[in-house]
Amino acid sequence: MQKKNRAAFLGLSLLTLLAGCGSGGSGVSQADIDRFVGDWKFDSENISASCGAGGPSFQQDLTGQVMTLAQGTGAQIMLTLASTCHVTFTVVSATTATAVPADSMCSLTVSGMTVMIAVTSWTLTTSDGMTMSTMQAGTALVGLCTVTGSGMATKQTGTATDAGAD
Repeated sequence: MQKKNRAAFLGLSLLTLLAGCGSGGSGVSQADIDRFVGDWKFDSENISASCGAGGPSFQQDLTGQVMTLAQGTGAQIMLTLASTCHVTFTVVSATTATAVPADSMCSLTVSGMTVMIAVTSWTLTTSDGMTMSTMQAGTALVGLCTVTGSGMATKQTGTATDAGAD
């Protein structure tokens, strides 16, 4: 009987340990999340779409635009760019946040035309909480176009959403 209790205890201990390592335990601190929260102005950011042979390729320069990152639930942050781009990110480390593709659609106006972009990946990286690099990929025009982009942004201090730099 004692061996059976010990095995049950070990099994329960293992399950508890594994539960802590799963998706519920993000491994990031509030300070890690706060590093991302705030208003970020693009110093450079170019979105390009390649739509294949004869397709309407486009580019969109976002330099000078401001994206807002706000705390969501747990380790999630919510990006808003203009009023038409809303992307959910998960802070995965002290320096990196990645988009949640299922919650990532952006609508951008390109040459007077509204283009919906389904984000397949978007990574935000900051080591100091003041400068950030961005890299994204996705599709547009119902998957006919491949969209890529990258750039740099600087945190705007003294704004309502600024959580303060480290």
